[in-house]
Amino acid sequence: MLDHYLCASNFVCETIKKSNVKFCNSCFPCGLVRTDFLFDIRKDIQKINTKYFPQKDKLIVAFDFHSKLDRELNRIDPLLNWKSNNSFYLDLIKLAKKFPNIYIVIRGKNTNWTEIDFFQETVHEINLLPNIEINKDYNEPYLQYEMAMRADLIIAKHTSIGEELIPINKPVLFYDFLPTMDKLMSTVFDYGMNDIFVYSFSELQKKVEDVLYNDFYLKKADLDKLQKIINNGPADGNVKKRIQSYLENLYADTI
Repeated sequence: MLDHYLCASNFVCETIKKSNVKFCNSCFPCGLVRTDFLFDIRKDIQKINTKYFPQKDKLIVAFDFHSKLDRELNRIDPLLNWKSNNSFYLDLIKLAKKFPNIYIVIRGKNTNWTEIDFFQETVHEINLLPNIEINKDYNEPYLQYEMAMRADLIIAKHTSIGEELIPINKPVLFYDFLPTMDKLMSTVFDYGMNDIFVYSFSELQKKVEDVLYNDFYLKKADLDKLQKIINNGPADGNVKKRIQSYLENLYADTI
């Protein structure tokens, strides 16, 4: 229970108002704050380090979760278990084989999974392919955002960076396939549309073809609706300013 809650959109505020278990006196939709950073990157896109961005290929950045090193903790996790995570990597491998002119960069929260015996065959197969790699550079701040802004398409487990990229007009597909169930994250995060989720490799392949070869992601009306739900509209680079103004007014009222 809060006095003031600064959130992403009116959609979030209305969801809170309708909830029986959440309450706040004041809800202010300001947008996703890190879209300001992405907005600035887009303005200076040519200044970005091109080390990880092959120019001759269509670039896909695949955002992963992480894998727990402990076998027992892995076993009881319905979402982040090794089998589920490996299904994502295996479909990316199939995608790389299907489209040899696409370059795929896998970027997770860390690369600990590459040290787990369970994944060794998968890592070996990735290392053998010329158009897919596991990014291991975690020394450069915000590299994931620069990679994403250079990409032609984002394929992601459901993660906040995926939501942040949609308002900046970057095509994002959320991978929602688990070997143990038909879908999961799309039942929790309901955007009113399923077109941004993929539930199988065949769906993934079809949507990749749509985005990269047919230049189609979503109808404009659907994209506008999605951006409104996620970020209260397209990114404008002014989220921090709105937050600052709100806080200044709040503090002024309490003095």
